[in-house]
Amino acid sequence: MSDELLDEWSVNHTLPKEEAQLISVGATLRMIAFFFDLIVIIIISVFIAGLDSIISLILPSSSALLIHEILYYGSLLLYYPLFESSKLQASVGKFIVSIKVVNKKGERMTLLRALGRLGASIVATITFLGLWMIVFTDKRGMNDIISETYVVKNEKK
Repeated sequence: MSDELLDEWSVNHTLPKEEAQLISVGATLRMIAFFFDLIVIIIISVFIAGLDSIISLILPSSSALLIHEILYYGSLLLYYPLFESSKLQASVGKFIVSIKVVNKKGERMTLLRALGRLGASIVATITFLGLWMIVFTDKRGMNDIISETYVVKNEKK
């Protein structure tokens, strides 16, 4: 009878995936992805500058400046969160080098978590501590630890 109870308990109380199964990629792939992302961000900036030229012909300069600020900073702030919380689970650069961002269960993260990860990335970049953590620890940066995410290889299914 005690064996039956143990069997029933083990079926109903399975443990979730271990975090240790997720292995983060190192700094090299992340840096290569970042350089591809920089190219995309420059292209977006050039596109916004072209729009600014057209908008400044139509609207007064104060309104055109406000629209520029919204478009430029909005695109910069939403670039990573929108891509990383999408079905791709990766920015353009991460997609090119076949890595993606997942939560601690190995699943796609929410937009809110992606925004939090961006905020943690900004803090990590300003302090430089977060970047060095990738190199000298378990390949997770401060932003990954704070947001409970992993940057892993994208295994094609």
